[in-house]
Amino acid sequence: MGILPLEFLPGQNATNLKLDGTEKFDIKNIGPLFPGKMITIVAHKKDQKSIVFEVKIRIDTPIETKYFQDGGIMVHILKGLNS
Repeated sequence: MGILPLEFLPGQNATNLKLDGTEKFDIKNIGPLFPGKMITIVAHKKDQKSIVFEVKIRIDTPIETKYFQDGGIMVHILKGLNS
């Protein structure tokens, strides 16, 4: 699909959530996509602890949703040329 842009909520950041970049992430309740949707992230740390937090999907318009679902703007354009 592509890279899903996410934004911390106000007052959140990697430091205060104690994220150090070694975590593995699960993205929960992702579908269906729509502009401004809130989703849950579970960050699994090496010490077996998990951190759960909410983020905002930074897909801000319906056309950006379509671009993402198509695999990017170039794929979207190429699909249009083949129609």
